[in-house]
Amino acid sequence: VGHSFGGRVGLRLAVRHPEMLKGLVVVAGAGIPRQRVFFDRMRNDIRRRQFRFLRALAGANEARRDALEKRFGSPDYVHPKQIGMRDIFLKTIAEDQSPDLPKIGVRTELLYGEKDGETPVEIGARIAALIPNARLTVLPAYDHFSILYRGHHVIALRAKTLLGEAS
Repeated sequence: VGHSFGGRVGLRLAVRHPEMLKGLVVVAGAGIPRQRVFFDRMRNDIRRRQFRFLRALAGANEARRDALEKRFGSPDYVHPKQIGMRDIFLKTIAEDQSPDLPKIGVRTELLYGEKDGETPVEIGARIAALIPNARLTVLPAYDHFSILYRGHHVIALRAKTLLGEAS
């Protein structure tokens, strides 16, 4: 079972070491690039340019630069810097696993929240279309994190079912 970044890791594991898995449950998983409409691409471009401009103004003032990163970046972007792993994180999230997904042979359950803005349902649908033995379930009214606590029973049931099918 892997959530978000953990889903990306699970997909990679299923490709490289399928013998280690009886099944895979990906919850709000990443692994392929988002398809963004023109408006979203423009908004992101404006935010990125604004961030770069303000960061340049901050100069060598580390406190101001950190404050800007917290304002403009997600917690997933800010935390790796604090532990010295941002370069690895950025390289990993830029990776497109699409070419490898058809190689996954284990039963794969994909659970996505209908209200997830981080890893939207369109990502889950595209991943499901690429994995031969995958099933996508969209959970209404859940977002990227509420799926973990409000949807934990669904996640546990899917994992339990996969383990039962593999026995």
